[in-house]
Amino acid sequence: MKTAQDYINGEGAILAGFNRRIQGFSYNEAFKYPNERRNRELLSGWELAEYMIDKGKAYYVHNFHESHQGCKNGHAFIYGGTWACNTCNTDGFQKDWWVIKTYKDGDAWCCVGEDFTNLQESECYAFGDTREDAIKNYGDLYAGSE
Repeated sequence: MKTAQDYINGEGAILAGFNRRIQGFSYNEAFKYPNERRNRELLSGWELAEYMIDKGKAYYVHNFHESHQGCKNGHAFIYGGTWACNTCNTDGFQKDWWVIKTYKDGDAWCCVGEDFTNLQESECYAFGDTREDAIKNYGDLYAGSE
């Protein structure tokens, strides 16, 4: 997966904000203590990543833990470079297929995995009427493979 230095020419907190967004951090994780003092620079990077994700120009990590790991009450979060969940008491459960990109394809939304080449050669894609439906349908492709 490409990171900030592959997309932008910047430094410090701008790169950090961009990378936090594409690596799956929640907004609260990215902007609460101890990062609140650098909010302006972090936010600039975060908003650029959000724009690129929204336009289907960048892959990002989507947290599929809640909807596909049987932990309906849990909240997965990044801790020490891996994903963890205090509710189900597990960590390191992130999967390569969590790296996705979404974009509008005609009247439908498409969600593709990082290994996507095209519809004829790839199996790592799903469609939906909305972005959320496409992401859910994509996650459903892998739900039984855990």
